[in-house]
Amino acid sequence: MKKLYVLTVFVLSFSGLFSQTLSHNFENRTIGDAIGNRGWSPATHSDVFADPLNAANKVMRFANSNWNAAPYLEFVLPAGKTLADYTSFKFKALFHQGDVGWKWIVVAASAAVPTGGHPERLSSHASAIGEFNRASGASAVWEDITIPITGNASLSGTVYIAFGINNQAIQASVQTIWYADDVELVGVATNTKRVFESESDIYSVSGSVFINGKENQSVKIFSITGSKLFENANAGSAIKVDLPKGIYVVVVNNAATKVVVK
Repeated sequence: MKKLYVLTVFVLSFSGLFSQTLSHNFENRTIGDAIGNRGWSPATHSDVFADPLNAANKVMRFANSNWNAAPYLEFVLPAGKTLADYTSFKFKALFHQGDVGWKWIVVAASAAVPTGGHPERLSSHASAIGEFNRASGASAVWEDITIPITGNASLSGTVYIAFGINNQAIQASVQTIWYADDVELVGVATNTKRVFESESDIYSVSGSVFINGKENQSVKIFSITGSKLFENANAGSAIKVDLPKGIYVVVVNNAATKVVVK
C-alpha cells in the first residue's frame, strides 16, 4: 500500500508539471470580432458569433465564399515546447448548413500568418498536421471532434493553426456556414501517466506498447512523423506491439494517446 501511494503522488506531480493544453473558447471576445481566415476570396468571413443553439454562449462562425478556405487561430507554445508535445487538436463543431456533410476535416499549422487556400486532404499540403473523415450530414447538436497530430510537428513559439472543410460556398441556394467552440491543442499531460501505470489501458514497457480493454474497437499506431505502423480494425482485449525507442501516437477510434517507448 505504501509503494502504491508513493507512485500515485509521483504521477500526479509529473502530469501537473507538463500540463500543456492550450485553448480558445471565445468568451472573452466581443460578438462581431473578426477571426483570421485563409482562402482565395476576400468575402470569406470568420467572426465571433452567438451560439445558434444557446445565445448566451459565444462561438466562432465561418461563412465560406469559395473552395479551399478555412479559419485560423493563433496559439503560443510555451518555451521549449513544439507541436510534438501535443497529442491532438480538438474542438466542438456545429456544421450548420450548406455544403457541410461527408467532408474531410483538415488541420494545418504554420509559423507565419497563413494565406491562400486550405488543403483539401492531408497528402496535398506540407503544412497539414492531421485530418479526420466526418461521414455525416449537417449537425443536429454540437459534436466533439478530435484529430490526432501526426505531421509537421516541429513548430515552436507562435503557431497559426487553420482547420476546416473543403466546401462550396453556396449549395442549393444556401450559404455554407459552420461553427466551432472550445478549440484546443491537447498536450502530453493527460496521457503521460500511462507510461508509468501498468494498470492503465495504454502504456509502454521495455520496448513495447500495450493496449488493453479495447475490444471490437479500431486501433492504430502512428510514428510522430505520421507514418502508420500498426492497425487493427477489430481489436481484441489485449494488444502488444514491439517498437523501437521513440514517441508514438495510439489512436483508438478517434481518441489519441501519445506514448513514449524507452
